[in-house]
Order: sequence, then C-alpha cells, then structure tokens
Amino acid sequence: MTEQDIFALNRHWPYRLHVLATLVSQTVATLYADRFSITIPEWRIIAVLGGLDEDEALSGTAISALTAIDRVQVSRAMARLLDADLIVRGTGQTDRRTARVSLTPKGRTVYQQIVPLARAFEAQLMTALAPAERETLDRLVSRLQAQAEAIAALPKEEIAALIGTD
Repeated sequence: MTEQDIFALNRHWPYRLHVLATLVSQTVATLYADRFSITIPEWRIIAVLGGLDEDEALSGTAISALTAIDRVQVSRAMARLLDADLIVRGTGQTDRRTARVSLTPKGRTVYQQIVPLARAFEAQLMTALAPAERETLDRLVSRLQAQAEAIAALPKEEIAALIGTD
C-alpha cells in the first residue's frame, strides 16, 4: 500500500475544519456555559436572534438553516430557551401554523454579555495570523463555503458523478 492509498483523517480538510470549529466553540462555551447556563446550540440561536431588530422573529426552520444545527437540536434548544425565559414564541403573520421566536429582554441581555466574550476570543485566536493572512483566510473560506453550498444544492446523483462515484 502506498502513502497515497492511506487515508489520513488528520490531513483531511473537512475533518480539520470540523476539529477547529469544535475546539473554538467548546473553548468559548467555557466562558459562558456556567455563567449563563446555556449550551452551544442555545448560544447559536441567541446569537442569530440577537442580530435581528427587536421586533423581528425567525422560524425554527430559518434558525436551523442559519446555525447549521439540525431541526431536532434546534427544537430542543428552543424549548430550553423558552423555559429559561430567554426567547418568546409567537405565530407567523402569514402562516399561523409557523412558530416564530425572538429574544426576550432577558435573552437580549445574555446576548449583549456574551458577544464581547466571543469577539475577544476571536481577536485572540486571530493573532496567529498577520492582517493580510486574515483577509486571505476570509476570502478563501468564503469561496470554499460558496463551493460547498453549490455542491450541496445538487441532486445526489450529480454529486456522485461530480466526484466520480457513479
């Protein structure tokens, strides 16, 4: 077996990006988990809702898409956030069957307290790169994300043909 035949997971880009994202999320979570009694998925929901105007709300489906968290996890996290009085649930204006959520004043306070922690951590992490490298990384990640989204939007058969597994 040649070196080319061996699959080294620790050199596989999707895996490496996942490990980096998980490490960053878990490290930042140590700053807010105990203090605010919220989990990573709950924080992501708060972060998405915190970026809205106070009179705006989102459906669970929209939150799932924006946070890249599956609908079951979003539903569970939203239930915990409702119990903690961090979000409020209402009905959609055009479709009464669609629940839409927004932050409560308590949820907005949590958001405003965590954002500086997240930004400070990001700033510290980015000290590993020079300013020009940060700009390059941002452009490259944006391009990779756009490519991944374009591939993911294809039918399964086209993806298989594209990567040569048909």
